[in-house]
Amino acid sequence: MNLDHMTFRNWHSRFYTWMADGFAVFLLVALGAAALVSGMVLARGLLSKPGAMVLGGGLNMAMAIILLGIAWRDRGRRTDRTLIWSITLLVLLVRGALILAIPAYEQGGDCRFMLDTIRTLARDGLGDDVMRRLAGIYYDDYLWVGRSLPCLLPLAKLWPGHEVETARLVNLAWSALMNVMVYDMARRVFDRRVARLAFVLIYIIPVHTWMMLDYTHQYFGAFLVFSGIYVLVVQALADTGSWAGTIGRGLLLGLVLIGLNLQSGLDRFVILLAALLFLLVVMAWGWRKARVGHWSVLLVISLVLYGVMAGLFTRWLMQYRPLRMSSHPISFTARGWNLVTLGEYYGVYEQI
Repeated sequence: MNLDHMTFRNWHSRFYTWMADGFAVFLLVALGAAALVSGMVLARGLLSKPGAMVLGGGLNMAMAIILLGIAWRDRGRRTDRTLIWSITLLVLLVRGALILAIPAYEQGGDCRFMLDTIRTLARDGLGDDVMRRLAGIYYDDYLWVGRSLPCLLPLAKLWPGHEVETARLVNLAWSALMNVMVYDMARRVFDRRVARLAFVLIYIIPVHTWMMLDYTHQYFGAFLVFSGIYVLVVQALADTGSWAGTIGRGLLLGLVLIGLNLQSGLDRFVILLAALLFLLVVMAWGWRKARVGHWSVLLVISLVLYGVMAGLFTRWLMQYRPLRMSSHPISFTARGWNLVTLGEYYGVYEQI
């Protein structure tokens, strides 16, 4: 295979043809099983009847099959816009109904810790005394401080006492924006049918619905991850004539990486993906092509912006943490294997 004379589009088309069939079958089976099981668990918890498990799982599975069937049919470009708007509205209504149906839902585990931390920050500020006090309560306090920015902490300050409700509304928006981004990104790389299927698949993942009840940063984090991938895809397919576009995308990617660093998220994953795509571009076009120059500028701008801002934030945050756990991945895994709780969350392990 001669990569020097092969465009990026031809390369990813061949790769997609090679991988798509097996991956699609695996993904559909996994999502189907997840939809069935999660629907059964939710119905069992809400209705407390064994038969409700089968009913809830079956309804969840039937909805997924219907939506995938609609997405499979191709009836023109106008149908794509109708599909996006109608399914987005339907899913938002379903998630909103789920929130209203369980008004007494209690936050637990990490969601509770983050909610308590953000309420403290909203009430008392980010002063030295507050930060040291939080560091003495939770080992993971630094996670909650970063994840409170840039959305959850301002919302808690503007509407005290309504932190959960405002976070859910914002999470609905992040979810909708992310899914539309998935469609547009898939449309740029693949054909319209694949884009529609990707749009539906990302919506019917069960955890994306049930997690709407939680006080969580996950929707914003997922939005940032897909934003970073989206910027890289646009750059890979962009015309090399516009330096302004490359500089703008470099600044945007840098902001995305900063946001992921605040969320203690997948900033390193996005950086590794950018490096991999850069290597593929070099292999396909050679060092002296304009496209490689554009990619170099994008990476330099984004990494410099990310490195400076993330470094400043990390140094400020870690000054309040004189004791640090060097075995965090091991302890994080071990807490889920506690025999006393049969694998359930056990906070003592994390504090140790």
